[in-house]
Amino acid sequence: MSDSLLLLVFMVPGTFFLGLYDVYTRKVLREGIQEGFLIGALFIPAGALLLLVSLAFGFPVLTSDFWYAFGITAGLNIVSQLMWFKALRRENVSLISPITLLTPPLVLFTGFLFLGEEPSLAGIFGVLVTVAGLLL
Repeated sequence: MSDSLLLLVFMVPGTFFLGLYDVYTRKVLREGIQEGFLIGALFIPAGALLLLVSLAFGFPVLTSDFWYAFGITAGLNIVSQLMWFKALRRENVSLISPITLLTPPLVLFTGFLFLGEEPSLAGIFGVLVTVAGLLL
């Protein structure tokens, strides 16, 4: 399967459903559901699914390094989801949702800063196109 076909088959529908998710999250938040409850409503089923998969296929060996990374990741996810929901409660989804286009430049920068990765010219160009799209 070509890369372009993979993009069309997975990324286009995925982007569409992510947009729907943002719209319905805004709708739910405007109806009075609290941000903390919504985070729990999302994280608890995800944890239950992970538990079921782990029971079915076995638990991996976990080291102390895993728990350190898990704690940081879980903490950042909870805080970022809370901030995202607060933003969606206060502003229109058409204003908040495009802010996710800032992710590629931040990933490029932090990958270089913390991991020593050197982005390709195509990667840099793609990020510049994304930033230009955000500005438009």
